[in-house]
Amino acid sequence: MRRILLLPLLFLGCGDNSVETVKNAKLPNFGGAVIGQSLENFKECSNVTWKSKDGVVSAVCTVKSEILSAEFDKLNAEYHQAVTRAESEHNRKIRLAEEEVNRIYQDQVNNNQEAINRYNDDLTAYYDHCKIETSPDMDAKAWQELGLRICEKGDFSYRCNYNKLNDELVKVYGIETNCFNRIGATVLQSLLGYMENTFEKQTPAEVAKEEVSIPAPVRINSKAYQIDFSVSGDSVSVLKASEIVDGKATPNQEILNQIFSK
Repeated sequence: MRRILLLPLLFLGCGDNSVETVKNAKLPNFGGAVIGQSLENFKECSNVTWKSKDGVVSAVCTVKSEILSAEFDKLNAEYHQAVTRAESEHNRKIRLAEEEVNRIYQDQVNNNQEAINRYNDDLTAYYDHCKIETSPDMDAKAWQELGLRICEKGDFSYRCNYNKLNDELVKVYGIETNCFNRIGATVLQSLLGYMENTFEKQTPAEVAKEEVSIPAPVRINSKAYQIDFSVSGDSVSVLKASEIVDGKATPNQEILNQIFSK
């Protein structure tokens, strides 16, 4: 950024008209640019008004409405592009989170089913070793129905008594007496627990609750640049430069660079 030195300015012409004195003054720091000519030729100005009060001359450049519209259109287009990118990224995060949730859910279901199959195979192996020709075949569902009849459900798991299990298998299913593996009661307890497991897909809450929040551009209805000069006899000095947006003035020395740099 070019450094602005607020030094006294040279001027051309004479007379008591302070406005004309400022208009004709030159800016040494900007290659001798003539103040009035530079302001009138500045492409952003639709008009330049001058006023003088108490030794201070103010030049106000009203920015063209089409420039304000073009600036807003540019910012608005950039805003919509940013929103689109942000929403795309947000949706990508949600998709990845949902994929992870689905993976975890499916792993739980698969692991649970593997345990059911493993315990069913063990029970069936014990049973097949002891069954006779008239004994029905058993599967996981049949073992579950048997377990629910003879086992007691505790607070956290089932408790299956081997003697009751063996008696039921002998009387109802016709297997050989005292043949069924004693560990079968423990295996049946585990099978019942796994067959009652249920799983729910969790919502990726942390990602889903995030919101795409990008401030929308505000349309500027009016904009002007004001430069204040002090006039004392033959001496003209820059007091300050301001940017006035919708009636609110903000100091902005860069305006001098924009208007007076050649």
